[in-house]
Amino acid sequence: MLCVNKMDLVGFDRARFDAIRAEFAEFAAKLEVHDVEAIPVSALLGDNITERSGNTPWYDGPSLLYHLENVHVVSDKNLIDARLPVQYVIRPRDSDFRGVAGTVASGAFAVGDDVVALPSGFTTTVAELYRPGE
Repeated sequence: MLCVNKMDLVGFDRARFDAIRAEFAEFAAKLEVHDVEAIPVSALLGDNITERSGNTPWYDGPSLLYHLENVHVVSDKNLIDARLPVQYVIRPRDSDFRGVAGTVASGAFAVGDDVVALPSGFTTTVAELYRPGE
């Protein structure tokens, strides 16, 4: 799902929304994500947040809340392909250590696994795994 916020700042311009949606679709395709629902919103004004807005008559999709409450995600559970959205890069001062932190979104990781960082394509190998409390 793609939520395009601050549409009020561009006068709810459909062309600007379509340009952002197209750019995101190009990026998502590199990650092999093809079923992206794009929703134009203005969180400040509440447009398309809980109900459809009259400020976007050109948009015929669901409100953000409706989509979040009704999106089907069970079939998207992937236990084979390991995915870890990186939320933080760990590089302590006075140390050669470099690691990444995040929540495993699918699959499993093990020491020795080859991994690819997307969208750069950089490859590396898992040297160590750390979990909270371990």
